[in-house]
Order: sequence, then structure tokens, then C-alpha cells
Amino acid sequence: MLDIKNVPIYLTTSNGRDHILKVFCHLFNKYWSSTQLVNVVGYERPNFDLPLNFKFISMGKQIGGPKMWATDLRKFFSNENVKYFVHFFDVQFLTAPTRFDIMQDLFDYMVNTKAARANLGNIRESNGLIRYGKFHVNKQALDYDICTLTQDAEYRISTQVSIWEMDYYVRYLIPGRSPWEYEVVGSAEAKYDGHGHLCTDREYPI
Repeated sequence: MLDIKNVPIYLTTSNGRDHILKVFCHLFNKYWSSTQLVNVVGYERPNFDLPLNFKFISMGKQIGGPKMWATDLRKFFSNENVKYFVHFFDVQFLTAPTRFDIMQDLFDYMVNTKAARANLGNIRESNGLIRYGKFHVNKQALDYDICTLTQDAEYRISTQVSIWEMDYYVRYLIPGRSPWEYEVVGSAEAKYDGHGHLCTDREYPI
């Protein structure tokens, strides 16, 4: 069994976001762990001292706006020699203690079924549905369910905090796409691609 705590974490950011990054670091260390390594992937080094468990990695000079988002991340992640990883945006703050028991069970299911992505948060919409009801329950535990999105579900490609299989993640990082195009266009392309996308319900890893 692979330990979810050994799966690398990448936090992506950009210039001028020190005020956001400070909040992320504080809440992550409070609700996840102050000993868990977080790889901060950006451009210019932040103008404050990161906590000891946060490692900054520069992608070089920031050129252009959101249209360079997928281009730069594709170059970076294509050279990372990992099979699975957790991806955060700098604005995705933790607000409650992490449920590592749920996360480990979800990750085990992901590995065993060779799924491409496992969403870590609550993706129920305001209408009370998960992806307009396009999912099915695979496993029921005492206080949570592990679910699979259908092949025609919306937002199969998502910027929400997830565990990703690296090759699949890079596959949809098409150069020249903004984060919004990555989700909208990528999700249209990912329908019926045959890969599994998971989430939990009732209770969530984060």
C-alpha cells in the first residue's frame, strides 16, 4: 500500500501573491501538517520566509498572463519524475483538519482501479447534486462514500484540489490554455476518454 503522506504536494502560484501565500501556508500547517513538504511552484521567490516545510521552485521569468498558465506548467510537470501528486492552487485554503483516513482509502481505490484523478473536496453543487447526478457510488464506509464520475460528467478536468496521475494531468495541459480553458475545453475533450475520476461524498478528505 502506498502511503498518501508520501505523495508529493505541489502548490502553484504566480508573482504578486505573497499575501495569499502567507495565508495558505498558515492554514496548511494548521490543518494538514507542519512537517509535510509542500513544493511551491512559481516564478519570483516570495518576499517573506516560507515555513520550513515549504520548498520554493522557480519556473523562471513570468512572461504573459493566464494564457501562459498551461504552457509553463506543462514544461515543469513534464520533467517531474513522480507517478501521483496532489495539486493545490494558492487560493485553496484548508479550513478544517484533514481526514487522512478518507484520503488514504480514496487513494488506495484510485491506485487499485488505475483512476486518473481523485477530487479531495466537496463537489456537491448548490442544487445538491454531484456533477448533475452523473456519478455512481463504488464503496460505502461508515460516514463517507467513494464515487466515480460518469464518462459524460461535466468538469472531469478540474482545478479543484485533487490527487492526479501525472501523465494524465500533463496530457490536458495544452500550451496556450488559461486555467478556465483547461477546465472547460479540457473537460469536453476528456468525456469518454475511458479514465476514472473519483470523489467522496458525505465526508471529504479536505
